[in-house]
Amino acid sequence: MDKCNSGKANLSISKVQPGKALNDRQSDEGRLIIRTKRGIHVFAFEDILFMEKDLKRIIIHSSQGEMPFYGRFTDIMERLDERFLWCHRSYVINMDKIVWMEDNEIYIEGNFHVHMGNNTFRRARHIFSDYLDKKKG
Repeated sequence: MDKCNSGKANLSISKVQPGKALNDRQSDEGRLIIRTKRGIHVFAFEDILFMEKDLKRIIIHSSQGEMPFYGRFTDIMERLDERFLWCHRSYVINMDKIVWMEDNEIYIEGNFHVHMGNNTFRRARHIFSDYLDKKKG
């Protein structure tokens, strides 16, 4: 997991009734498990597109839709692997879901994009390039 700083993102987010996260968030062999008062949600890492922070809520954007819950990125990042890039205070991106990067924008599968400042974009591009090189072997 890598961390960089970022600017604002332009995303259209539909609001979903949030569940409140309980203390035992965990991951299990490539899966992120979120336990809320409303139920247990299991996300395979490869299904997560990105996560965004909205005040005290985290919204997981996945191939199955959106799931908001109350939590902190620091707790979630401990349970993710190296494919996840933490940008700014507001975004964690699955680097396997990046379609392209240019002009201070990261484009993610599903027609999402995140805008970053110059320095943050340079660092994110470097981390992404290193990640791709490492994946190639």
